[in-house]
Amino acid sequence: MLPNNGINSTAARIRQVAGALFMSVVLLVVVGRSANAEPPILSVPIACELGDDCWIVNYFDADPSESASDYTGGSRTYDGHGGTDFAIRDLEAMAAGIKVLAAAPGVVKALRDGMADINVAETGRAAVTKRECGNGVLINHDDGWSTQYCHLRKGSVRVEQGQKVAAGDVLALVGQSGLAEFPHVHLTVRNPQGQKVDPFTARGQRQSDATSLWNRSGLAKLAYQPTSIFAVGFRDGVPDSALVKLGAIENTPVSRTSPALLFWVGMFGVRAGDRYRITLSGPDGRTLARTEKKFQKNQARRFAWIGKRREASEWVPGRYLGRITIDRTTDAGPQTIAREQEVVIR
Repeated sequence: MLPNNGINSTAARIRQVAGALFMSVVLLVVVGRSANAEPPILSVPIACELGDDCWIVNYFDADPSESASDYTGGSRTYDGHGGTDFAIRDLEAMAAGIKVLAAAPGVVKALRDGMADINVAETGRAAVTKRECGNGVLINHDDGWSTQYCHLRKGSVRVEQGQKVAAGDVLALVGQSGLAEFPHVHLTVRNPQGQKVDPFTARGQRQSDATSLWNRSGLAKLAYQPTSIFAVGFRDGVPDSALVKLGAIENTPVSRTSPALLFWVGMFGVRAGDRYRITLSGPDGRTLARTEKKFQKNQARRFAWIGKRREASEWVPGRYLGRITIDRTTDAGPQTIAREQEVVIR
């Protein structure tokens, strides 16, 4: 049996300042604006199918203490995270190009382009000091509100300073510039006093009477998911550890003579204490490999796999099935998330 493994691809406890200044004008304080100024109505800022080829990985940290919790009281955030992270599947999807969209009408106040798309886990945080947002766009809206879009792909910014934009206009493409360990766009919303607010509650901290800033169609797409299984597949061997760190695991062809058969899984938002089971079964339904473990810490992104080396001269032709199940205990009762994938060897 091949070993099961997983890599934490995000520094989940780093106090990220991805929504911090990328220019001196980014933190915009509007003098004389009313604290009750009407906020913008936001549309989803990324052109993708949520839950299919993009996912919210980190929400706004609604806990003012050194702990962290998202607007539901859940764990899909980390201490000090001042925005919402929309992630795409991998570097291949980034190369193909996923559009970042203006969430509301306004005027481009500031922008930056030209920073490389890198994995800060390899280069170190010092490489992006004072440029944590990476390539970014800042848009001013009515009544002193603003939205900021970070980690855009190098050379992809399509707007200019002073340009008027409508909701849904293309600003750039999703990238991995600045303080980022995987391709995503970080959205920060600020009120007229320059304070960061959670678009899911329209408040800086959790409030019982809070109201979402998302428009109706956007809110329907943004249903909260405590954990997302964003990728599954098969390979003929264990992936290179460096590629796993980059999140660049890919399927490889499997045949009767493949040296091994491996089922792999990519997950967003796993939590300490969650128990996961991965199984691989053959054409006759017999279990070829199985592992059951418990996650030891919260992780924004995690990979795991299980497999078996070929023992006979060739694999038996037929359907092979991989399955991942994640069990979680909550105050509302047990939750189970599962996904399976099959491959046919002919």
